[in-house]
Amino acid sequence: MRSNRKYSFDEKINILNLIDNNHTVQSIARDLQINKNVIHQWKRLYDLNGSEGLRHQRKNRSYSQAFKERIVQEHIKEKLSFPKLATKYGLSSAGMVSNWFRDYTIGKKTYSNRNPRNRKMKDGRKTTQIERIEIAQWTIANDYAYHEAASHFEVSYQQVYTWVKKLNNGGVDALADRRGKSKATPLTELDIAKLKIKELEARTKHLEMEKDLSKKLKEIQRRVK
Repeated sequence: MRSNRKYSFDEKINILNLIDNNHTVQSIARDLQINKNVIHQWKRLYDLNGSEGLRHQRKNRSYSQAFKERIVQEHIKEKLSFPKLATKYGLSSAGMVSNWFRDYTIGKKTYSNRNPRNRKMKDGRKTTQIERIEIAQWTIANDYAYHEAASHFEVSYQQVYTWVKKLNNGGVDALADRRGKSKATPLTELDIAKLKIKELEARTKHLEMEKDLSKKLKEIQRRVK
């Protein structure tokens, strides 16, 4: 199954339409190589908020510890499943509830506070100008997949968002580290060439994945006719 794949709004709608054409979620997941839980998540969001529920949310939403514990208690006392709780409270995924339950059972108030890798991703890390440019370009090439970029490059969501905004508004020079007293070292022609190659590689890979998905969707739709 694919991981860290970002699907457009139209792709999600087309995939959900297949369910209405007598395809099961399991068969769609198998044919399109998508985790079936992802499709179930889209279905829950669509049922809860209509088509708007399928649009990419670019802003992180935080939840209080009290809210998380209330959800966990409902799971324990009322035997509500993670998907049902996610739907009931308009959460983006059942996995979120599952993580909260896991944290509760092992006695952690906040999982990311105890896991060094998750803490680093939450707080960010030091990067070079070249890294910041590469990450911002990768994010844009993948249709502004902020969350996926943060996970892929092990930086924070806020860092990615800031770098993309700076790159769009001021170009590569805007991503130079200006905190020191000395002027930032300008990028060499070789640096710029390497970054351009990585940007094209990211765009090519993303387009190939979209093309592959489109072919599989058409193949499934032909079977319906």
